[in-house]
Amino acid sequence: MNNKEKLASFVVLATLLLGVLAGLLHRDEGEIHVLAGTDTCAACAYSENDSYLRLDLNRASVEELMALPGIGEKRALAIVAWRDANGPFRGIDDLDEVRGIGPATLDRLRPFVSVKTDSSGPG
Repeated sequence: MNNKEKLASFVVLATLLLGVLAGLLHRDEGEIHVLAGTDTCAACAYSENDSYLRLDLNRASVEELMALPGIGEKRALAIVAWRDANGPFRGIDDLDEVRGIGPATLDRLRPFVSVKTDSSGPG
């Protein structure tokens, strides 16, 4: 295979990949969101107010929490420890009570998390 054929193959594969990604992503006001239905996270909850999935703080594992921006193992363990000690989060603002999470981290996490309680219905 010569260089032209290699380049042509690369362009075809790249175009196919972009087409697949475009089908999974949605662009909205300058932000790109993964469309609902593409998530495999058991602790993620769809918010009708948003076009993307959010991680439910009351169901998320340490590993799932570590996928959030600015959350490493230490902060993820602190979130789970707070939840174990105090019961379910009542709202996202409760994260401010978790050691190691201040206002800046809370603001950074807000678009990626949700809080669902047993009384909020199935799901």
